[in-house]
Amino acid sequence: MHPINIIFLIAQAFLGTASIYWLLANAITIGLVFMFALYLITFIQMVFNNATHKRKVA
Repeated sequence: MHPINIIFLIAQAFLGTASIYWLLANAITIGLVFMFALYLITFIQMVFNNATHKRKVA
């Protein structure tokens, strides 16, 4: 096996590992954004329900 082929194989292995870590980081980021969006929607819904409930009582 030629030395240049070995260098290319090592480079492909590193690039493959880097892309796996990049995909994992993106998945974690998307998950965090989704959880924050759910939290925000729930918070707004709670505030809205609380405001309408107070309006009905008063």
